Amino acid sequence: MKANRKFVEREEAVSAVIGVILMVAITVAIAAAVYVYVSGMISGTTKHTPTISAIVDHSADTITITSAEAGTDWKDIELIATRTSGSGTFSKIYVNSTGSTDPLNKGHETVTNNQITLDPVNATGCDVKAGDYIQIVGTGGTLNVEVKLVYKPTNTLIGSWTVQV
Repeated sequence: MKANRKFVEREEAVSAVIGVILMVAITVAIAAAVYVYVSGMISGTTKHTPTISAIVDHSADTITITSAEAGTDWKDIELIATRTSGSGTFSKIYVNSTGSTDPLNKGHETVTNNQITLDPVNATGCDVKAGDYIQIVGTGGTLNVEVKLVYKPTNTLIGSWTVQV
């Protein structure tokens, strides 16, 4: 009993200086946490996948853009064309802009057995707009080609269309 009483009788506490230092440290930690949280919310716009609509014209072997979100650049889009069925072969895909006479992707494709991949089109400052079209060139029969547009900054699929060539 005396041992407990002795402990209670001592009236020692943390000094005022140490208490102030602890309060300042806690305040700084809370301020830093709030700053990180708020700066993450205000950090600016993040890239999002644009919306592009298109229609397929089987008689012309084209996919024509009917509408595209403003500011979408062809250089940010990868085009993947895959033969899904049929007896023919396809050797070229052209991305044609309404404002240009030459295809935008001239010579920038990777060709494998059943697939052609166009790296982002080399024409900078060329926005995707209504009237632009993707033309598939095929020979030797009828084949179905699935064309996918992938937005490279977010690596997400914009759309997928099948063309009968």
